[in-house]
Amino acid sequence: MEWVDKHKPEKWDEVLGSEQNLMIMQNFFWAWSEKAPFAHAILLAGEEGCGKTTVARVGAFENDFELVSINASEEKDMKTYQDLRLTSGFESWSNESKCVLIDECDGLGRRFDSRA
Repeated sequence: MEWVDKHKPEKWDEVLGSEQNLMIMQNFFWAWSEKAPFAHAILLAGEEGCGKTTVARVGAFENDFELVSINASEEKDMKTYQDLRLTSGFESWSNESKCVLIDECDGLGRRFDSRA
C-alpha cells in the first residue's frame, strides 16, 4: 500500500486546507443528510492533488452516503454513463443516500464531442 493511500484522511478533522471551503463542504453534506439540500450538486475545481476527490470521499463517508465513483478520463464510452443508473443501484432507489463522484469530469466534454 502506498503512503498516500495509507494516510489519506477519513474524517473531516483529518482534512487540512481552507477552513471556509471545508465548512461549505460539510454544510453541503449535512444538508443532504438532513433531507434539506441547498443545492443539487457541487463542482470542485482546483489543481491536481489539492484534495477535491478526498473531500468528496470524506463527505460521503462521514455522512453515511453510499459512494458511487467513476473516473471520466478512464471510462471507455458514453454507454458507461448511460448505464450508471443501473450499475450503481439507482434502480432500487433504496433509502440509503448516494454521493455520485465523477472524477476528472473535464474528460466528459472531450469524449462526447469527439463522437458527435
